[in-house]
Formats: sequence, C-alpha cells, structure tokens
Amino acid sequence: MTYVAITALVLLGLFFIVSGALKFPLGTSGNARVIDSYRIVGRRASRVLAWSLPRGEVALGLLLLTGLTPLVAASAAVLLLTAFSIAMALVLARGIVTSCGCNGTLSSREVRPILIARNVVMIVVVVIATLVSAPAGAALTDPLLVMLLVSGAALAAVIFGALIEQFLRFRDAVAAQRKAVT
Repeated sequence: MTYVAITALVLLGLFFIVSGALKFPLGTSGNARVIDSYRIVGRRASRVLAWSLPRGEVALGLLLLTGLTPLVAASAAVLLLTAFSIAMALVLARGIVTSCGCNGTLSSREVRPILIARNVVMIVVVVIATLVSAPAGAALTDPLLVMLLVSGAALAAVIFGALIEQFLRFRDAVAAQRKAVT
C-alpha cells in the first residue's frame, strides 16, 4: 500500500509541476487577467499571485515528487487545493463565467463544479497517501499530520456537500425550465 501512496504523491507532484510550468508562457500579465476574471482580489494582489502561483506550484510539485518534506508538502497541497476550490466555488456562486486557468496555456475550460470535485479527490488522495506513507504511529503523535487529516477530511466533506447542493439547485432549475416550456 505504501507504494500506491508514494505513487499517488509522485503523480500529484507531476500534476503541480506541469500545471505551474504551463502558466509561465502566459506571463505575469496573462495570469493576472485570469485571476482578475475571478473578481476576488484586487489588481495588486492578482499581480503578486500571478507571479508567485506558477513558481509555487512547481516548487510544491518538486516537494511532493522528491518526498523531502512530506508533511509540509502535503499540508501545502491541501491548502492550495482548498484555496483553488474556494475561488472556483465563489465564481460559481456569483454566476461568473470564466476560464479556470488550471493548466495555463493548455486549458481554456470554464470553471465548473467538476473541477472542484477533482480538487476534493486530490485533497483526499493527499491526506490518505500521507497517512499511509507516514511512519507507524506518526498519525497519532504528529500534530501536523493530525491537523492535515482532520482539516482535509472536513474540507472534503464541506466541499462535497456544497457540490451536492449545487447539483440539486441545477436539477431543480432544469425541472423548472422544463415545466415552464410545457
């Protein structure tokens, strides 16, 4: 099982490296436009994020890939995926239609609930893989690992609940439209 967990963390590391690297060709101004389209932070903050996000994703990916600081890398991955999920949830809640910016130059996908679900799956994978690959007994004695497990599980539950709520609202809206047409 440890090999599966390590493989999962390596794959997530590769995901972050590729995702971050694909943001570099857009440059700071291109990445800032994507961040601005979310309408969450101001211009100055979006420029800082546009410069730091690709570098941070690549660095995080390298930490996950090498396994040098697994708890720090896992915690950072959970925090980053949480931030992305919250940003996408805010975009959906406000009815904003914009590109997710997930994979830089390769993606022009609009923000959709499925992307939040993907992030929740990655959060769960990070938490489980970190627990499985941790030394025996570490889950009970390491406060960072316990915090990662509890926060990751709680976040996954909250986001999953929000996704279900969005699905039910969408289903009800489609039913109302069908009823109005007939």
